[in-house]
Amino acid sequence: MKTTKKTTEMSVMELLRELVVLTEDSELELTAMANRYATRVKKLLGLETPMQAVLLSAFVNMFDDKHIVPRDIARHFGIRNIEVLTLLGELQFFLDRGFISRGQNNDGDYYYSLNGKVIKALNENRLPEPRKETDLDIMEFVNYALDFLEEIKNDKYEHEHVEKLRHLVYSNTQLAVAAKIKSMDLDDTNLVFFFALLDTNINEHYFSMGINELSNSMPSATARRVINDLVSGNNPWVKEELVEPYCNNGQADMGEWTFTPKCCDTLLDGVPVVIQRNDQNKRANLLKHEDIVEKELYYSSSVSKKVNQLEQLLQEDRMNQVMQHLGKKGMRKCFTCIFHGGPGTGKTETVLQLARRTGRDIMMVDIPSIRDKWVGESEKNIKRIFTRYRDLAKGNSLAPILCFNEADALICKRNSEESRSVDKMENAMQDIILQEMENLEGIMIATTNLACNMDEAFERRFLYKIEFEHPTAETRMHIWKAMLPEISDDLAQRLAEAFDFNGGEVENITRKYTISNIINCNDDVDEGLLFELCQSERYTKKIMSVGFKVG
Repeated sequence: MKTTKKTTEMSVMELLRELVVLTEDSELELTAMANRYATRVKKLLGLETPMQAVLLSAFVNMFDDKHIVPRDIARHFGIRNIEVLTLLGELQFFLDRGFISRGQNNDGDYYYSLNGKVIKALNENRLPEPRKETDLDIMEFVNYALDFLEEIKNDKYEHEHVEKLRHLVYSNTQLAVAAKIKSMDLDDTNLVFFFALLDTNINEHYFSMGINELSNSMPSATARRVINDLVSGNNPWVKEELVEPYCNNGQADMGEWTFTPKCCDTLLDGVPVVIQRNDQNKRANLLKHEDIVEKELYYSSSVSKKVNQLEQLLQEDRMNQVMQHLGKKGMRKCFTCIFHGGPGTGKTETVLQLARRTGRDIMMVDIPSIRDKWVGESEKNIKRIFTRYRDLAKGNSLAPILCFNEADALICKRNSEESRSVDKMENAMQDIILQEMENLEGIMIATTNLACNMDEAFERRFLYKIEFEHPTAETRMHIWKAMLPEISDDLAQRLAEAFDFNGGEVENITRKYTISNIINCNDDVDEGLLFELCQSERYTKKIMSVGFKVG
């Protein structure tokens, strides 16, 4: 898009947009025009070099990608991957100021992501202020510390990032927690352990932490040594009576650890989200119903009828009435549901909307995190989930929904031969879930794309079964209109008839379409772009009707 404005009249985002166009496939050779734009951005933002402005434009252009790898940068500029090394100084400038963050994937490759605050600031013709690291209040300190913990996790527990965390602590000894940590002279492992436990409380909404959660912050072997020291009483946090085993039904669980009341009262006073031992309302990975965004969903008439019936059942008065009658008859009080159907047909979103409409929170189960390479840990993780759900249900007047999303691997047919240790583990996990479903009092919903592979034992346990069908052309038209209200009914109908998409695919297209309009400052309906995005959505493209014309 050409501009007729002078550079002095352009906003930072306008300048960056022009730089994106001018530097694409430029091999980092700046034209006179690109250099003028880059120099203007440098002046407005207080950058050190015009090349920093060029690199910033590329990052902003990829702002929706949380894993920007060097080859993405190389591809944008049309250079070899090795030539990205010439930009390390510019990258470090943004890293040092917290404008971008760096992580490391399982293959050991580095990736970068743009801090969300940067986009907001750029729209105001500025960069965010570099964060201060001294004279912090308790919540500023905790938030910054957990940011550093995230870097530690992303960069595979590198000493460099642990030292940044230590520097933050030692620079804020006016806070009781920082002063205490400094006086304890902790090694790297026990320094990280404290903040990992804090992160589990604040961000994961778990009241305690075991080997599985701790392994997310440090190597598994190191995490195992920490747990062994905790059990033996040799851990410095245990010696100071600041961390203790979680008490489960009156018994200490030596595999789960939590903050003591002393720690919460003396070191973490002023951190309201810290979950103390007896705070039943926060003992779960909980999604609050009031935080769920309202969405209008469209189903076939048969699915709509079943979903509406389930919603009525989950209303507080109706469910209490049904539970009382079931109890009198000696029947199980667990409402177990399975939502099955193809990807993108609305299974997960239906769980969310049911929770929002009935005022019930959701305890979401992160299924990949359940599995653990240590013998017996996966089975313990399953038991912890149901223990946490029961604790949560007891502490709330309205029972939450326990949701096993994408539960294909957990409810699939069991291996009768158990020839491998992993088969034994999988079968043991399934046995625990089946037993818990028998005894649970509450609401459990599982979603799966592969109902045909479900074990018969699970099929019997699910009281309500709803199949989410692929949307018809009429339903697709309603989905298009709901997600893009600005398009006409005629265009929505043509899109629905031309492309056999599910709701998830329509949402992907509308997101890309919206991002494109934001970047290009276009408020008009771009019919051609919509059809172009539709045609590129799938690797195996759907053929439009013969004789159909766009426009």
